[in-house]
Amino acid sequence: MWRTPPEITEGVGVHEELSQALAAVLNPHALSSSPHRFVSEEISVPLTITIGGVTLGGSGKTQAALALAQRLIAIHGVNVAILCHGYRGQSQKLAKPHRIVRPLICGDLSYGDEVAMLDFLLPPACSLWAGGTWETRWKAAQEAGNQIIICDGGLYHKDLPRSLGILMIPTPLSCKLLPFGDLSRPHYAWPDRSGYAWWYFHRAGQVSHRVYRSQNPSRHAFTHDFILQAKRWVNAHRESRILSEFVGQKVNVVTAIARPQAFVGMLEMLGVHCVEHIHLRDHSPLPHRLVQRINTGEQVWVTTLKDLVKLSPSPQSHLWALDTEMVTQEADILGAP
Repeated sequence: MWRTPPEITEGVGVHEELSQALAAVLNPHALSSSPHRFVSEEISVPLTITIGGVTLGGSGKTQAALALAQRLIAIHGVNVAILCHGYRGQSQKLAKPHRIVRPLICGDLSYGDEVAMLDFLLPPACSLWAGGTWETRWKAAQEAGNQIIICDGGLYHKDLPRSLGILMIPTPLSCKLLPFGDLSRPHYAWPDRSGYAWWYFHRAGQVSHRVYRSQNPSRHAFTHDFILQAKRWVNAHRESRILSEFVGQKVNVVTAIARPQAFVGMLEMLGVHCVEHIHLRDHSPLPHRLVQRINTGEQVWVTTLKDLVKLSPSPQSHLWALDTEMVTQEADILGAP
């Protein structure tokens, strides 16, 4: 049986309210308010949010963890920790959990590219944890006094305490499903709990996925809709440019992500013309010859933030990353008519 804090297992109302409150945090028009709704006597401290996906990469799991942490700190001023998997990083081999010393040096992939990206974008107030098991990581973050713990993964670990489980479902659902994911696992095999939210995630410009959602209802989950939209251009020196500066420009693109077609589609929507696209396997490092080509040539290169942090800053580099933000697109949360 999966465990959740006893204070939030008695009724559906608290889970649904929590899912709604977290979705409202990602309203781009949200203003500063009291953290009482997240840190109160009604909810165990630390409030624990576990985020998982149904696909082998590209589900929006890390984007959701990043967006929630950024907004919870900026809007509510709460103490947030993120538990990281550290995929393909040396931290996977560490037997004990530890708090990552921030900031990391750009190009340091000791904890994997996802952790490097989180470190690059998150304020210093957010702590990152790696090593050990999900359970020992959670215990260490709890003992450190964090009010909210966000698990970038760990949804399928039955012994990990949680206040709410968030299942990220990318649309259109064209990726390979996990063996125990949403659609490949029979509904009867899911724990008989109501404390799970299905967050449907897609990129700007994609067709509505509400038809898919209506054809795949869940008895035990609350659903919300989110969109990933472009925000700005940024380089390894943390210099930024507005989106319109690249309109009509011809660029080379390099990606090492699970869904490169979606990224190229966003570039096309922004009016950026892709001359050459070099795609590597998800989480792969950039080959040395390619790095030399990027750093010494005159051609402008565009990549993702997860790939930008793999390189040490170079004064000759013409590499820019597209910074994005995950926001809710629901009228009832945004307050739109």
